[in-house]
Amino acid sequence: MSDAMTTRSHPGSAKDRTVVPGIGLKNDLVRLGSAALFVVVLGLVAGDNAFWIRVVTSAAILYILVGAYNIIFGYAGLFSLAHVVLYSLGGYGSVILEDRAGMSFWVAVPVSMAITTVVALLLAYPTARLGGAFFALGTLALAVGAQELTNGWTDFTGGAQGYLGIAPPEFFGRALIGGTVGYYWLVAPLAVICFELFFRSSASSLTRRMVALRESVVATEAVGINPRRVRVTAFGLSGLFAGLAGALFAHQQLFISPESFGLHVMIQTLIVLLIGGAGTRLGPAIGVIALVAIQEGGERLGNASDLLFGVSIIVIIAFAPGGLVGIGSRLARRLGWSSRTAQAPIVRVQLPDPEGEASSPRTLSVSSVELAFAGVKAVDGVDLTVQSGEVLGLIGPNGAGKTSVVNIISGLVRPSAGEVRLDDTSLIGLQPYEVARQGVVRTFQSARLIPNFDLVTNVMLGRSAYSRANLLGEFLHSPRSRTDDDEAYAFALGLLELMGVHEHAFTQAADLPYGVLRRAEIARALALEPAFLLLDEPGAGLSGGERDEIAAAIRAVAARGVGVVLIDHNVQFVASVCSRLIVLSSGRILAEGETGEVLERRDVVTAYLGGAAQ
Repeated sequence: MSDAMTTRSHPGSAKDRTVVPGIGLKNDLVRLGSAALFVVVLGLVAGDNAFWIRVVTSAAILYILVGAYNIIFGYAGLFSLAHVVLYSLGGYGSVILEDRAGMSFWVAVPVSMAITTVVALLLAYPTARLGGAFFALGTLALAVGAQELTNGWTDFTGGAQGYLGIAPPEFFGRALIGGTVGYYWLVAPLAVICFELFFRSSASSLTRRMVALRESVVATEAVGINPRRVRVTAFGLSGLFAGLAGALFAHQQLFISPESFGLHVMIQTLIVLLIGGAGTRLGPAIGVIALVAIQEGGERLGNASDLLFGVSIIVIIAFAPGGLVGIGSRLARRLGWSSRTAQAPIVRVQLPDPEGEASSPRTLSVSSVELAFAGVKAVDGVDLTVQSGEVLGLIGPNGAGKTSVVNIISGLVRPSAGEVRLDDTSLIGLQPYEVARQGVVRTFQSARLIPNFDLVTNVMLGRSAYSRANLLGEFLHSPRSRTDDDEAYAFALGLLELMGVHEHAFTQAADLPYGVLRRAEIARALALEPAFLLLDEPGAGLSGGERDEIAAAIRAVAARGVGVVLIDHNVQFVASVCSRLIVLSSGRILAEGETGEVLERRDVVTAYLGGAAQ
């Protein structure tokens, strides 16, 4: 879901990638050391002042909670109001495990985190088909239901009276009581670890997939990414850290009740994230710092915290939807402070050689497919076959059923009858991402790139299927994950050069003209190294020169053994690249054969060109 209240940017744009050996580890150490130094200085400055120790400890716990919500809302775009359920489960779960199961704090907290992760994964499934406002309402119902359960289950939660007698954690015999320096030194290192984990993951391919899901489910599936898996992963990771925040909160307060985890906590978490910058690396930290500044500044002005908080929300939503981080980024660009690090060498992309042993000819066949909408047949008994290295044109007037045929082949819609096969494998019933991974990849009538990604990052999405790192490695942005990214980055640059748009590689898609976007979308499709490419009006809206460049690219792709199905209304463009044409009219095949012969037929001219045959 792309939320209307905020415009988010892509964390870890590919233009920030560095390939200088050892520089990645150095940056990690500098970042981690800076964060550790910050919390140490904060703890020393607060000293024995009980008020400020409680403030900074609460801020550290809130950072973990907001950072967890940034995963599911900021990156994945899922406006989940059930986040507070996971927060409360972490709190109640940890203290009940200590009290009823006799676990120590050091065992109960990890176990409660594991429980919240499992519950988060379970919550992902009943809401999997919901989106937008329906998803928010569904998760709101879960949150309200969970609070009622907490109120009523007095044997475990204490009900409305709350849970009393929470024991403080002990460290080598010393009690770490909430509100003291000792408890701060427990929470602060955990916040630093979370900061490092959040930062690492934000630069990973996992987060790129989440952002892609947020912007367009259809485009995400088109590049072979399983949207449900990405969605479930976002739920699980968010639940893991929310559980940690809840456990730390419970042991700071030493008393919890249903009111401790009310919807006001969810509202505060959302607003803090919006103020800092949802979907950004530093947004949660900046948002928490801003909240503390607003609260303490308001108190000094005479109980004006609520007023300042309200004004801040209005200003951010109205004038800075990217939050404070967005303001800082725009200012840095205007002052010329944003810089690019060393770039990877461009890989000269080598598509499979049709003469090679591993590239035996393949066949994509469509047999007697039909598609009906409310009794009207959009496709009526269409048959076509395309071979490796062939460019087949699919033309016809508006409403002829061309895009419907492509939608059927790519798995976007299921036909009423008929069969689609890739060699001997049926594609009917497969999800679009499964069809793409089988080797049949498509583009769309209007370019569906991720607007806040630069072009090279958009193309890198197509390399997700080639990642060798596991899920944990991707989240931690391990050396294996970084190697995958570097290879995908270089490959993507090579594809952009092949399409003639590499000079725009580091420009956001939202800032580029339509012709560039069309060619970049083809590059993204080629990143999957497909056996067959379905191009839906790639020449639409382009100048003659741009169409010539795309035609040359299509011929080059076909020459390397990739089969192409091309839809376009520009007959001259189609004729320049297609060896064979199929003409559709009212969902049926009107003509089929060699390009020159088909275009000379009177019925084709009449139905499609609207004039007399010459």
